[in-house]
Amino acid sequence: MKKDQLTCKQRVTVTFNFYPQYHQSDSVISLKKWHRQKNNLDSKSIRELGAFLSERLEHIAQMIEILQSVHEQWVVTGKRDRVILETDRFDVHLVVNALAEQGFLASDYQLFVEYERKWGIL
Repeated sequence: MKKDQLTCKQRVTVTFNFYPQYHQSDSVISLKKWHRQKNNLDSKSIRELGAFLSERLEHIAQMIEILQSVHEQWVVTGKRDRVILETDRFDVHLVVNALAEQGFLASDYQLFVEYERKWGIL
């Protein structure tokens, strides 16, 4: 969207899932496996889960810091299995560029954009 275009307002939502969809490794125990196996877990699977979550949460924290350094008006919401950032005052292309410049891939987060017409007809 053009910055000088006043006819549309965009709402940007960035979602950081603790368990990204691309990560389907059998070596890391998932939350569903965790709940199914909670009666017979071993120390190895608990350590694997801890290491995975520690690394993933560190990546999420880094991405949030990057986005907050380029734009301060994010609404940050924590959910059970994800963190959500929302704003309606920042261009979606700048989000992608800021994260890509620091080496993060599009598969590290989910990006949603809603466009709202301010006035006039399409």
